[in-house]
Amino acid sequence: MNISIPITTIFAGALGVIYTGLALNVVKYRRGLQISIGDGSHNLIKEIAKKKDGDEVDVRKYNKLLGAVRAHANFIEYVPIQLILAALLELQGADKFSLKVLLGAFTFSRVIHISGITNRNFVGTTRVLGTVFTFITLFASSVACLYYGFNLLK
Repeated sequence: MNISIPITTIFAGALGVIYTGLALNVVKYRRGLQISIGDGSHNLIKEIAKKKDGDEVDVRKYNKLLGAVRAHANFIEYVPIQLILAALLELQGADKFSLKVLLGAFTFSRVIHISGITNRNFVGTTRVLGTVFTFITLFASSVACLYYGFNLLK
């Protein structure tokens, strides 16, 4: 018996490429700041502790690293569950076009979320829209899985 989930497989590959880019972005900023682990907060605390009266600590130099770390972490917090739900839907024979639209919308939501979370102030319309569309697609996938699951019990 050949079990095949080509739609989920293609989107998993695309999301994996994006994830790799996010990971490399974290490495780039960590290397630039000579930080081996974390988002720079430990280094910032050490700088503040060592500062002399009247000296200023530039907290902004860690912003890009923090944004990169959170974009990377946030991506991996949502992608696995969406891919699991999509694979289950595809295995249950969900409509191929609907699944492509669902995964396309999810992928788009993750990409625009990245642009919002990595901007200067970590806020913006794209971050909000990315979050909203991520939740919509996750909810739709979850409801569809419940539908297919309960129909199998009949």
